[in-house]
Amino acid sequence: MDYLYDGSFEGLMTCIYYHYKKEKAAGIYEISCYQQSIVFQSETVETDISKAKIVSDAINKLISKEAYIYVYYCYLSNDADKENLIMDFLIFAFKYGRKTMNFYTHEKVLPINEIYKKVAREEHRVLGILRFSDIGG
Repeated sequence: MDYLYDGSFEGLMTCIYYHYKKEKAAGIYEISCYQQSIVFQSETVETDISKAKIVSDAINKLISKEAYIYVYYCYLSNDADKENLIMDFLIFAFKYGRKTMNFYTHEKVLPINEIYKKVAREEHRVLGILRFSDIGG
C-alpha cells in the first residue's frame, strides 16, 4: 500500500501512524509527486493533527528529541525520497530506541544524518545572508 499525503509534516506523521496502526506502507509519497504503481494500491491519507501528535510524541519519548529534529530537517529538505527515508529510519529507530542515533553509519541512519547536515548548513547560510542584508532598502 502506498500512502499519499498533502505535503505537510503533520500529513507525513499521519501516514507513519497508519503504517503502524492500519496497514504497512510500501511507500509514502506527496500527492503532487506520485506516479501510480502497477504493483501497489494507493490511499490518500487525510491529515489528522491528533494522530500526527501521537507519532511526534512517540519519537520524542521513545527515541529522542534529537531524532525528532533530524526527521523534521529531513522533511524540510528537497530530497526526492525523503518520506521513505524517514519511514525506514523510524521503523529502525522504534526498534532500537534511544541507541538509534549512535548508529551513525547504519544504512537507515546515515541518509538522515547527511540530509540533516545539508539542511543545517543551508539554514546557517540563509541566516548569515539575512544578518548582513540591508532591510531598510
